[in-house]
Amino acid sequence: MKKSIAVGIIALTSIYSTSSWAESLVLRAGHSANLSEPYQKGLEKFAEVVERETNGEVTVQIFPNNQLGNEREMIEGLLLGTLDIAVPTNGVLTNFVSELSIFDLPFLFDDRQHMYRVMDGEVGERLAGSMQDNGFKLLGFYEAGVRHIVTQEPVNSIEDLERQSIRTMQIPAHVASFNAFGANASPLAYSELYAALESGVVDGAEAAFTNYQAQRFYEVAPYLAEVS
Repeated sequence: MKKSIAVGIIALTSIYSTSSWAESLVLRAGHSANLSEPYQKGLEKFAEVVERETNGEVTVQIFPNNQLGNEREMIEGLLLGTLDIAVPTNGVLTNFVSELSIFDLPFLFDDRQHMYRVMDGEVGERLAGSMQDNGFKLLGFYEAGVRHIVTQEPVNSIEDLERQSIRTMQIPAHVASFNAFGANASPLAYSELYAALESGVVDGAEAAFTNYQAQRFYEVAPYLAEVS
């Protein structure tokens, strides 16, 4: 089965980082999610491995919930050398590395194993080169969940999306996809989504299991349609 709109997550650092080695080094890492989501958990494991493998000489300080700015600002911070590591959404990073826009297409992979083979293979290597050409060093790919549809009314078929206002990320490929599905795509900032669902500004959204749970979207969108 083809999976719909996987969230491409990339941990990266600037190749122009101004950090210098001393007796110890503290790397600052930022992301946009909360403490229970995969962005945070992945960085916690990364920090654990880094500290262990460097015998404590390098530590990673993690800043969740956009504490260091939104995702675009954090990416710009990498280029300026004011931030060492960021874990941005793929769609935001495409503004800096256009080749990554391929991952914004829906139904791109058969399953997770297919996605991981692509990321760990020649395609991933070529994209790492594109990122380096644009000032970034790829540390690794990871994902925060496959995208599904959450709504206030049941969605049992694609026809049920017709004329429903569905929040999407502010990414042209996502907007075009949901309009093609028959919905009225409504690009909206993630921080505004809960209130928009609660007030009826939108009828639903595309989201992963992880943020559906972590952000308590089930309180205002009790139906989740698994896309496959």
